[in-house]
Amino acid sequence: MCLSSFIIPGYFSGVSSLMIGLMKGCIRNITFNNYNIPYLDDDTTNSSGVTIYRNTVKAGCHGDNICDLDPCKGHAECHDLWNLRECTCLPGWEGFDCLKSIDDCVGHQCVFGTCVDWHINYTCQCDLGYRGLLCDQIYNPCDVNPCLMEGSVNCSLVFPAEYKCLCKAGWSGKNCSQDVNECESSPCLNGGTCTDMVDGYKCICTRDYFGEWCDQVNVCSSQPCFNGGTCTANDLNTHFTCKCLPQYSGNNCETYDFCYNNACINNATCVFNSSGYSCKCASGFFGVHCEFVDFCASTPCANNGFCRNVLETFQCDCGVHFSGKTCESVINHCDKNPCKNGADCLFNETEHTYSCQCAEGFFGLHCDKDINECLPNPCQNGATCIESNLTPWKFFPGYHCECLTGYQGDKCEIEVNECSSTPCQNNATCHDLIGSYQCECLQHFSGVNCQTDLRGCSSNPCQNNAQCVQSLTADQQLTYRCICVEGFMGDLCAVNIDDCANHQCVNSGVCVDGINSYTCTCLPGYSGIYCETQIDACFSQPCKHGGKCLYQGLCSCDEVAQICGWQNETCEEELCKQTKGCEVYMASYSCDCANTGFDGAVCSDDIDECVNTGVCEHGGICVNTQGNYTCNCQHTGFKGDRCERDIDECAGPNPCFNGGEMLLYSSRICYCCTICTQRKFELF
Repeated sequence: MCLSSFIIPGYFSGVSSLMIGLMKGCIRNITFNNYNIPYLDDDTTNSSGVTIYRNTVKAGCHGDNICDLDPCKGHAECHDLWNLRECTCLPGWEGFDCLKSIDDCVGHQCVFGTCVDWHINYTCQCDLGYRGLLCDQIYNPCDVNPCLMEGSVNCSLVFPAEYKCLCKAGWSGKNCSQDVNECESSPCLNGGTCTDMVDGYKCICTRDYFGEWCDQVNVCSSQPCFNGGTCTANDLNTHFTCKCLPQYSGNNCETYDFCYNNACINNATCVFNSSGYSCKCASGFFGVHCEFVDFCASTPCANNGFCRNVLETFQCDCGVHFSGKTCESVINHCDKNPCKNGADCLFNETEHTYSCQCAEGFFGLHCDKDINECLPNPCQNGATCIESNLTPWKFFPGYHCECLTGYQGDKCEIEVNECSSTPCQNNATCHDLIGSYQCECLQHFSGVNCQTDLRGCSSNPCQNNAQCVQSLTADQQLTYRCICVEGFMGDLCAVNIDDCANHQCVNSGVCVDGINSYTCTCLPGYSGIYCETQIDACFSQPCKHGGKCLYQGLCSCDEVAQICGWQNETCEEELCKQTKGCEVYMASYSCDCANTGFDGAVCSDDIDECVNTGVCEHGGICVNTQGNYTCNCQHTGFKGDRCERDIDECAGPNPCFNGGEMLLYSSRICYCCTICTQRKFELF
C-alpha cells in the first residue's frame, strides 16, 4: 500500500518529545506542523523542528521479497514479483515440484552399447569389443601394444576384446614379459654351474669336465699318470700321454725299474718284472741277491723231497710218504691205524699207500660208514627188515627180519608147518594152514586139538600130571574136567603158560619160556638173570672221533668192584651208594679224547683251540676247525702251522720305492728318506 501523504498530529512547538513507531510500506510527502519533513536526508534537524533518524529507508517503491519468505520447493528457481513469486524448474528437472530428473537417454545416440542416464547428461556403456563416447568404434587392445616389445613379435586381436602376444624364443607369459629360465631343468651335469640367458643358458664346468652340458670328461681328470708322471691330453680329448719321472716307465708310469739300482752279486743276472726284480743266480749260488752258497746243488733229497738251504747246510721237505734227513725212510700210515669199526689196515710198501679191509656191515675209505642191508628189503613174505644200527641189533653187522606169524628163517622165507609139532591128539589128522593148523578128530574126541575124550577119565585125557575129575551131564553124558598143575592151562592142561608175557629181561635180552618160569638170553656185552649187567660197555664203540674207550665200572672205589666183580654193575651201583667216600659214575666207561680235537663224555664236543692264548704266534689269527685249528699268518711276516717261522722278505724284490731302505722285515715296515725328512710307511 502506498500513501500519498503522511501527517503526524498532536505535537506542538516548543514541546520536546520522541515519537517511536514502525511503518512498512511506501510513503511520500511527510509533514509535521505543516512543514515537509526531509526523511530522505541523513539525520538532520530542519525548520519543522523535527530531528529525523532514518533507518532502512530506501528511495523508490519497494515490496517484500516473497522468495525469501516462501522459497520454491525441489530443484526450482524462484522469481520475486510485487508481493508475489514465480517458480521455474532448473535445467534437467521437471514435475510439479521439480523433483524428477529429466531422462536424458530419450533419443540417445549410443550405437553398440547401453545408455546410462545421468543428470543433464548420459553416457554410453559399450558392448564388449567397442569403445568411444557413442560406442561406435571397435576396441582393439593391441592399439596400446600390451606386449613387451623386447620379448614379443606382434600383438593379435582376439575379438571381441582379447589379444594374443606372439612371444620371441626365450620369453613367455601373456604379455611375453617373463624370461624363460632354461636352467630350471638343471641341464649342466657333473657339478657344472648353469647361467640363464635369453633363449638359452651357459654351463660353467668344473675342472675335470667340459662340453655344452659339462658331459665330457677330461681324459686327465682321473690322474692316470702314476708316480709323479705328468698327464697331457690331445686336442680332441680322446687320448693322453704320460711324461714319466726317471726310473718309471709304462703308459701310465706304473712300472718301476727295480733293476735300476739292483743288488745282485756273484755274477747274477737282474730279471725285471712287474712287481720288482729278482736275481738269477749263477750255478752254485742262491739267495735274494745270490749271496749264499747253494748246498742243494747236489740234489741230496731222495724220493722227490724238496731241498732248502739253511745256514751252512741244507734241509729236505719230504712228501707225505717219506721221512728222514734226506727223505730216505718210508712212513707206514697203518702205524696210527686210521681204519674204523674193527677194520684191518693194509699197507702197500710199493705204492706207499694203505687201504682198510672193512668188517662185515661197514664200508668207506676208513670203514666209517654203515651198510644199510635193508635196501632193498631182503625179507620175504611181508616181513619187516630191521637194520643193524637200530636197537636192539645195533651191536651186530647185517640186518634182522621180523617175520609175520606162520613164517620163519633168516629171511622169513620158510612157511612154518604147524603140524610138525603134532598138535592134534588122539590120532587126529592135522591139516597145515598159513600161520595155523586144523585138527580132524576121530569119533568120541573133540576140541581144537581133539584133546577132549568124550569117554571120560578112563582114557586119561588130562596131560602134564593134571587131575581128571569125571561127572555126568544133565542128559547123562559122561564128561570130565582137568585140574592143571602150575605152569599149564587149557581143557587138557596141554598148554604151557607163556611166562614171557610179563618178563623182566632188559637191555634187549630175549625171553625164553619154560615150565612155570622163563630165562633171558642176553645180547653180547650183557649178562645176569635179566641181562641187567653190562659186561663190556665199550662193545658198542660209544667214543666218537677216534676216542679210546676205557672200561672203569660204575664205582670210583676199586674195593667195590673187587667185591661185586667188574661185570656186576647192579651190585656195583647199589654197594657204591652205601659206601662212604665212593662216587657212582654216570657210565661204566670213559673216553680218552687225547689228540682227537674233541672232548666231552663221548668225545663229541669240538675243542675250540683258539680259546688258549698263544696258539698262533706273532699275531697270527687263530681259526677254529672241526677237531683242529689253523693259523692265518697274513700280514704278520711269519709262516708255518703256528706262524712260528719268520718270512725273509729280503728273499724277494725290495718293496720300498724311491730308494727306501727296508727295516724290521718281520713287520714289513719301510723307512723312506725324502728331502731329508724321515717318514714311515706301512706296506699293507
